[in-house]
Amino acid sequence: MTHPQVIVVGAGLAGSLLATLLGQRNIKTLVLEARRDPRQHGSQGGRSINLALSTRGRTALARAGLETTVVSDGMPMAARLMHDRQGNLTRQPYAKDEQQAILSVGRARLNATLPNRLRVSRSALNKKGPDYATTGKPCISTTSAGKPT
Repeated sequence: MTHPQVIVVGAGLAGSLLATLLGQRNIKTLVLEARRDPRQHGSQGGRSINLALSTRGRTALARAGLETTVVSDGMPMAARLMHDRQGNLTRQPYAKDEQQAILSVGRARLNATLPNRLRVSRSALNKKGPDYATTGKPCISTTSAGKPT
């Protein structure tokens, strides 16, 4: 890719989704990621297994054309159960309308789906879409004062 218009540092959930949306608008985007590609090496530790996906998250995924793919294995969660010290349970809905339940979706699958969409966008846009590069090291490090080192 020559001279990207936007460089996204981090191909996590937000960075990959942003790059996908920018690619749909024919904005030349380069995505840099320090971690190994999750599609080839699996997910890395340190994160929860599942992710709670709300209506806002589903809307963003729908704009990228990914909602159906991601939510197909999702498990609806309308409420959570809380217990007090005496063992009494209280049900707390996640929304006023239980039709807007949050979905529990697999983080590893989502982390692999978004970079795949970057590749599809790139092909569909005749190589004008986002480019994805794993750097193997942090792109930027800072001191405690926030200054680059």
